[in-house]
Amino acid sequence: MLFIPLLPLNVGRLCALLILLTAFFHPAYARIQAGGGIELDVTRVIFSEKDKNGVTLKVHNKTDNVFLLQAQFKAVDPSTGLASGSVAAIQPMPFIVTPPLSRLEAHSELVLRIRRNEVPLSDKKESVYFISLRTIPAQKREEKTNYVAMVVVTNLKVFFRPYRLKKRVIDALSAEVRFLRNKNRLIVKNPTPYWLTFASLQIGHFHFDNDHLRLMVPPQGERVYRIPDRVSGEVKWELMDEDGWKTEIKRQEL
Repeated sequence: MLFIPLLPLNVGRLCALLILLTAFFHPAYARIQAGGGIELDVTRVIFSEKDKNGVTLKVHNKTDNVFLLQAQFKAVDPSTGLASGSVAAIQPMPFIVTPPLSRLEAHSELVLRIRRNEVPLSDKKESVYFISLRTIPAQKREEKTNYVAMVVVTNLKVFFRPYRLKKRVIDALSAEVRFLRNKNRLIVKNPTPYWLTFASLQIGHFHFDNDHLRLMVPPQGERVYRIPDRVSGEVKWELMDEDGWKTEIKRQEL
């Protein structure tokens, strides 16, 4: 959990300095510590096309403080696997979230509703976006000139699954992943219509770090990872399921 309290400054009439932080969390937590006492019920959102009324996301404020909560959708940056503000600025988002801006009272719960709009999505394979939540501490009257505020930004993946795709299936798909090696490149083949996220991935004694793991393998596509020349051995992997839990370990000889 990332937390920086409001700090008074000994400099007159300074503008507020907003420190933007992204909250990262362990996928095995049933409830997400988004930072600063804010909690979420899920690690990711699965939106089925069958959910005609949309889906909900609960935000819990466990503190004595009041926050402003801003919610918006962002695209996935394919080069990093992170939320991309620049792509979202020019690409229409296929979802709306209500309320987009709200007051989150102390020791309260807020329910966000996510709905589809008219922006088309594939009806044959899964699509993925981020819902980005910004929690901004409410200012007290005496703090309006000299203070440092923290804004915590929490990005959750939202997976949209068309009618033909099952809502819970990732655990069964782990065995369908295939690996090829071409010199210092590991090529991961995903024959399924779902986005796949590795919870762990290793070759022999070489473990891929989080920068690699957040690069999802696209549906019916592939992902290429760079590996050291002298690395050898079998591939072992775990996927992350719909609840953020690790699937059973699978193995394949290269």
